[in-house]
Amino acid sequence: MMAGRVLAGALTVGLSLPVLIAGASGPAAAEGDPTVEVVGVDGRTVDLVVTFDSRSAIAPGAPTTASIEVGGVVVPAKSRLVVAEGDGPATAMLVLDTSGSMKGDRIAAARRAAGSFVDALPEGVSVGLVAFSDRARVVVAPTTDRAAVIGALESASPDGATALFDAIPTALRALPTQSRARLIVLSDGEDTASSSDLAAVTREAKRAGVPIDVVALAPTAEQLEALTTLSDASGGTLRTASESDDLLAAFLEASKSFSARAAITATLPDNVEARGKPVVATVDVGSLEFAGETALPDTASLAAVDSSPAGPTGITAAGSEASPSRTPALLALLVFACVLAFGWVVLNSRKTVASDRRLDQVLNYRASAVSTADARRAETPLHSRVRTIDDFLARSKGYRRTEELLAAAAMNLTPGGWLVVRVAVSLVLMVLAGLLLGSLLGVVLGGLGGWLATLAWINSRRAARRRMFSDDLPDFLMLLASGLRAGLSFNNALESSASEGKGEVGRQMRRALRAVQVGVPLDTALMACADRMDNEDLRWTVTALSIQQEVGGNLSTILDAAARTIRARQELRREVRTLSAEGRLSAYILVGLPVLVFCFLAIFRNDYISKLWMDPLGAVMLGGLLLLMLAGWLWMKSVVRIEV
Repeated sequence: MMAGRVLAGALTVGLSLPVLIAGASGPAAAEGDPTVEVVGVDGRTVDLVVTFDSRSAIAPGAPTTASIEVGGVVVPAKSRLVVAEGDGPATAMLVLDTSGSMKGDRIAAARRAAGSFVDALPEGVSVGLVAFSDRARVVVAPTTDRAAVIGALESASPDGATALFDAIPTALRALPTQSRARLIVLSDGEDTASSSDLAAVTREAKRAGVPIDVVALAPTAEQLEALTTLSDASGGTLRTASESDDLLAAFLEASKSFSARAAITATLPDNVEARGKPVVATVDVGSLEFAGETALPDTASLAAVDSSPAGPTGITAAGSEASPSRTPALLALLVFACVLAFGWVVLNSRKTVASDRRLDQVLNYRASAVSTADARRAETPLHSRVRTIDDFLARSKGYRRTEELLAAAAMNLTPGGWLVVRVAVSLVLMVLAGLLLGSLLGVVLGGLGGWLATLAWINSRRAARRRMFSDDLPDFLMLLASGLRAGLSFNNALESSASEGKGEVGRQMRRALRAVQVGVPLDTALMACADRMDNEDLRWTVTALSIQQEVGGNLSTILDAAARTIRARQELRREVRTLSAEGRLSAYILVGLPVLVFCFLAIFRNDYISKLWMDPLGAVMLGGLLLLMLAGWLWMKSVVRIEV
């Protein structure tokens, strides 16, 4: 007897144990996969909406927990369950077009789609049917008897005209009072027999507060506009079906309006690469578990910013809070400090380098050679490296041209020193642009921008010096003519005028006189000065002086005439520049505005513009944009440039 009781107890425990284990293992899986949609991304915070299957029995107020999984990392999420409001059952009122335009395949497809819609609704939802052709009639009042509704759909026979705008008020009046309801209308938007119009129906729908979901079957543009107005005014949704076969998908989509939803918000850890990655959302509602999958958008803010391993709560393996890596910023500061120190040393050495160059060019005596050797022995290692770069560059064809450019811009640097400065500036901009844009394209654009910016700066400096030279040239020629009339020779008058000159003309003339001292003919030195300053007036003046040496004449009179002619040309040039100022300003604005907007977006709205270098098509568009801007700049420059 005792043995029988023990055996019975053992069997009871053995049979109960699997049940207990199954109950303790977690919520049961729910039937029907939900749909998941990403509705917003703010930085690394992602908002999703999970729409459950309409047949799932989810009670309002059921406890919910949620999480998302991205790249194998599970991240806890905040969830909020949204179930149909109100205590009474919801009501779905079908408004079906049974006019003559629905004959054939259309009415058969409408029956199948509406039947599938009825089957997809939750059990507690009442369904009614209103059919309209010449007039609107309530075929089935709202009921939970699905078979009655489906039977009425099967017996629907298309014939007659279309009274769409009479059918909607009829359906609204057939709804139970104090019932949460929606209208689902199937129509092509045509109305040929109604006593009401669109405005009256819209007002009544607003007053009733019932959303109207419209399924439009192959509507025209005018019909689509009327149906859109109707659905928007009532807070419903418009879905279109171009063919009869599309009706089923449209009706099943409409059935989701009666489904429960869960709003999920999760913040991704910095080390999780989530840009464009699949995400699995898991929601536990009471004893049911739902799981759905979608893909996150390809947004730059979802890219991983820290490669250190971190758990879903943003805690590293060592237990400390994960923080963004500061290595790029520290590297940028270090490089910037090194470049500043390097540039300071180079610029402070320019006087020594310039004096060495003048000694090499002007003086040929032994004593000066000894002084130059002493100066070279006193050079710092940095000066030696710059001189080594100069020795290497001296073999290239552009060395002399670079020397002339630096001389015209009044830069006390050798070509080697100028190359070091350009490389330093390009390096700084490469680091800054790479950090701001976060891509290889930023590094390339920064380096190219630094190289072109230094070239533009020295060209602008040279242009400013040339303008100063051109403005002072007439006064210098008048002073030179006065010296000739005072009885001085041309060389003495030129030397006296150059020594008294304080501007760019005096500096360039003193350089020409130094060239004469080492054996260069005077007219050659003056023509070299004209070429260096790119001054056509001085070229014509030097040509006139050469002719005067051959045929004779009053040199002071020639110089006075040249000064008056140059001054008159300058006045005309200033007038032309004033008249073309508006065109030049427009060109600057039209070219500079897109560049400034691009820089602003790249810094403050990087996600919005990053497609231009992250996507191959965007890179092609960016290249085309640059080419078009260059062509536009060249065209506008040619329009506003007027030679005098």
